[in-house]
Amino acid sequence: MKIVCPSCQHSAETVMATEGARVRCPSCGTEFIAQKSSPFTVVASETPPENKPSYNQHMAPYGTALKNFFTGVSFSGRASRSEYWFAMTIAIPLGCLIGGVEVASIYLNSVLGVILAYCLSIPCVFLSYTLMARRLNDIDFPGWLAIIGFIASLIYGFLTLLISIDMAMNTDSLFSPYKVHRGFLSADQFFAIQMAGGILNALLIMPLSLFYFVCTFFSSKNRVTQHGPIPFCEDAL
Repeated sequence: MKIVCPSCQHSAETVMATEGARVRCPSCGTEFIAQKSSPFTVVASETPPENKPSYNQHMAPYGTALKNFFTGVSFSGRASRSEYWFAMTIAIPLGCLIGGVEVASIYLNSVLGVILAYCLSIPCVFLSYTLMARRLNDIDFPGWLAIIGFIASLIYGFLTLLISIDMAMNTDSLFSPYKVHRGFLSADQFFAIQMAGGILNALLIMPLSLFYFVCTFFSSKNRVTQHGPIPFCEDAL
């Protein structure tokens, strides 16, 4: 398929261009949107300045990916594959650190530490799911699937908080063979909350997490969609 640059009038043959796709002129580097004018020719129209991407490169800048992760508190928009995984280099260690604080607080019988870890985890989980929603939007999957996972994680986190507080209030050694339950929950309540959390995790959270994980490896859609232009021109040509 033939494309013609509106800036330098350079013409080139490409099999990747589709109508509405953002392409880059191999001669002058101008970015534009391809539009069909005949069955055999694609005439390009210049992208409006406000729609041009901020970075003329195929991969998201690492610093920008981290900035978007911490400031992009929206379920709308798009996030490229590289942007998602760059952000995960911070989000995953941060989640492990918060989890470690919670476990240490349980062993140290610190209810305050457990509550603090839970409060710190909420913004981290929220930012991770907003990024996941933008990643789903980028591959033209419904971003609201990430909202379902976020709500399920909040419920599961609250159930885990109750169990963790109960364990932290128990002054018996966790490894004692004579351990007696002395938390604020009864033994039946403790067991019921554990069962509810396990069922929620097995039937909803784990399947969704597997679906999310697979989706993170898909390439960006090579066209402008209802969620915006191709992020960082990834896979544009």
